[in-house]
Amino acid sequence: MLKDLILKNRSYRRFHQEVPVPMELLREMVEAARLSGSARNMQALRYMLFNDPFDCARIFPALAWAGYLKDWPGPAEGERPSAYIVQLGDLALNIYIPYHPLQEPLLYIGWLGHSFKRII
Repeated sequence: MLKDLILKNRSYRRFHQEVPVPMELLREMVEAARLSGSARNMQALRYMLFNDPFDCARIFPALAWAGYLKDWPGPAEGERPSAYIVQLGDLALNIYIPYHPLQEPLLYIGWLGHSFKRII
């Protein structure tokens, strides 16, 4: 099963922007990632979920796409993500918050577990 998920892994750069991603799916993905271990068991990562078109339009300009394609500004209107999961460190814990290498793959695996066809 894990090998099948790994084989499905791709870098996606174009999406079906008109197809909404349900907030419940975003919550399920974060819940699955949250269950992975963390340094000193601090659970220092926090998440903000966005699936509103207005919010997504405000987030898009802050993103970087395809580092090797220097002249490509990212997906065109209509091909942009219709939801975002923003990962944040909880500064109130007053600790160094290292990059957590399992969080992103777990979020992605959560995405693959659903049959939504949101990617062009």
